[in-house]
Order: sequence, then C-alpha cells, then structure tokens
Amino acid sequence: MGARYLVLGGYLDAFGTLRVDARVVETETGRVLKSVGGNAKPDEFIQLESKLADGLGKILSEQLKAPKKTTRRTKRPKKLKTKTALRYAKALDAKDRGDKETAKKELKKVVKDNPEFQLAQVDLQALMR
Repeated sequence: MGARYLVLGGYLDAFGTLRVDARVVETETGRVLKSVGGNAKPDEFIQLESKLADGLGKILSEQLKAPKKTTRRTKRPKKLKTKTALRYAKALDAKDRGDKETAKKELKKVVKDNPEFQLAQVDLQALMR
C-alpha cells in the first residue's frame, strides 16, 4: 500500500474522564516509534484532539526529516495484494469484536500469503499468547 507509518489509538471514558492515546507504528516492522496521549473531561474533547494532533504532527515531521537508520540493506517487502489487505482488515475487525478464533484464522492466511508482512506476524503472535 506504500504507507511508511500507521497511526493507531484508542480512548477510554471512565468516571467523567476521557483518556485518549495514539501511537505511530512503522508499517514495515510493526515497531512503535512514539506515542502521545492525554486526559480531559468529555466536553473538552476538541481541545484534547487538537493536542494529540499537534503531537502526532511533530512525531511524523521528525520521522520524515530523519534519515532512515539501517545498518544493512533491507529487502523491500512485496506489494500487499488487495485480497491480503482485505483479509487483514477482516482479522482486525474480528479481533476488535473479541472473536479471537476468526482473527487467528485470518491472520494465519495473511502471513502464509505474505510472510514479509511483519505487522500481521506481530498481531498473530499477540493472539497466540
């Protein structure tokens, strides 16, 4: 798909406090580069969103300016097939719904189809624990 970074996150609304977190993940390796987060009252969501957007902007700007750190030449992963990307999305949806068996089944197919897809491997290993 060509993306170098992926932004993932989540939120929690508990006892009148909203917690929002986001992390920047390197798509090629699945490594979390940096994360940002914050707390606010639910009615202060827009200010919290703005704070996180600023933080993510700084992280991505730093990453795009920084020279890529490699000590050896890495093989570029093959382009992800559409059916593999859809299967990965199906696996993540199943995982989010709590259907771990379907998520494992789909992730195994994704990894079999594209063994270089390291993020799928990381997700599958997390489900196998």
